[in-house]
Amino acid sequence: MIERLNHFNYLKCLRILSVGRNFLKTLSGIEACADTLEEIWASYNQIEKPSKGLLSCKKLRTIYLGNNWIREWTEISRFNELPELEELVLIGNPLSDQFLSSGNEFSDWQREVWKKIGQLKKLDGYNIVNSSAEKSEEA
Repeated sequence: MIERLNHFNYLKCLRILSVGRNFLKTLSGIEACADTLEEIWASYNQIEKPSKGLLSCKKLRTIYLGNNWIREWTEISRFNELPELEELVLIGNPLSDQFLSSGNEFSDWQREVWKKIGQLKKLDGYNIVNSSAEKSEEA
């Protein structure tokens, strides 16, 4: 099992990184791939603050972080700094579990995440519906 990300200096052309089902607590170390990394699959780890490492990867389009330890909305809001981000998986984190167990519907969850990351097209495996219409109404 992988506990930390090392030696990415040799993988400067990496486009997709799959590190799911390990013991990662952080994604620090992937900065060496920041110019090329487009997808990261890191579900089922122990990541609480995924923005460490990810925010330098401006070409990221897809991030799978389901079933980690993300607890804070501020971590989600920081993904807005990734201009190419279109697809995100967050379900199974304490943040989503708490939100959904408070009587909210999945559509409420989608809307709340989309408010923080407006360029998203897909969340937790589902297309975000009416996102452009809602943005127009908010303007």
